[in-house]
Amino acid sequence: METEKVRMTQDYNQNSHAQRNSALCSITNITACVREMIEKNPDRFKNNELPFTIADLGCAGGNNAIPALDSIIILIREINPELPISIYLNDTPSNDFSLAMKTVNSGLEKHKNIWIYSTGKSFYEGLFPENSMDLIFSTSSVHWIPRSPAPLATMSCFLTDELAATPEGKIWEKEADQYWKLFLELRYKELRRDGRLFIITPGLSDPASEDDIRFVNQSLIWKSTFLEALKQFDLPADNDYSLPIILRPLKYYKKAAEDKTTEMQLLETFSTTHEQIEGDKDSKVYLSRLTNWIRAATSEFLKSKMIQKGINEESARKVLDEYYNKKLMQSLLQEDDPQKPLKLYFLGLV
Repeated sequence: METEKVRMTQDYNQNSHAQRNSALCSITNITACVREMIEKNPDRFKNNELPFTIADLGCAGGNNAIPALDSIIILIREINPELPISIYLNDTPSNDFSLAMKTVNSGLEKHKNIWIYSTGKSFYEGLFPENSMDLIFSTSSVHWIPRSPAPLATMSCFLTDELAATPEGKIWEKEADQYWKLFLELRYKELRRDGRLFIITPGLSDPASEDDIRFVNQSLIWKSTFLEALKQFDLPADNDYSLPIILRPLKYYKKAAEDKTTEMQLLETFSTTHEQIEGDKDSKVYLSRLTNWIRAATSEFLKSKMIQKGINEESARKVLDEYYNKKLMQSLLQEDDPQKPLKLYFLGLV
């Protein structure tokens, strides 16, 4: 799987501005979800013989999950101070789990009777025994699919109505639908009775907003300048450098529940918008932040893709240096407004 080559490092922890803000703003929703679980099945929270189990799918460096985990633990402790809580940090096998474990352990060190584990496996596979999990949540991860099914002009797939009408769009839509259904089926088996699945993911408005269109255009720049960097070193450049990421409107996520192709029930949806990065009056400061944000999300994938295509590691390093430090910065300077950072749209599903 292409996603198994993706390794989110300390750069991601430091530069995932919008992702962290979406997680912070969803704390009210996720604590409301846990309160409902307590009201519906209070005996579950009195049973100290059975640890309350939580999983964070797509944990990356662990930084973005800490506020939600902290709030959940505080809420549970109000009900039962002695209930053991097991937390599972999941991501692909190449993830830096030493960083994730260190970050989360540090962030939750004030809490007692907490047990933290890691599991390196794609969440498009079974992760836990059947009927073993109380709460599974994921922030900014389920828009990743195992592979890019078709070349695109953009760095990732934005399934607008226009793209959905094209052959490439239909291929991406079908692939994403299949993996979303698989994801739901797997989580349904793993959740206990009255368990909950809580998802936050980057998406698109319907119809696409001005910021959505700006993001599509920005992604075109990411791809075109990367291909220019390849050409500068006389290396083959094609559109087969799209991340296995798909951003799409809520209707595509709701379809599996509405068509009853999964036993998972959709209880609630919500949405939030957050600035991609902080704006700044100094365009150089702003572009440095934006480039670091892009680098954190793309560099490991692009490096792996180049090596897969037979480009040696030293040449790949030179291409990425040219790309992030020169060509991308120059192009974004002409196109992006440091006074008006674009806002990313996030979908929430419970």
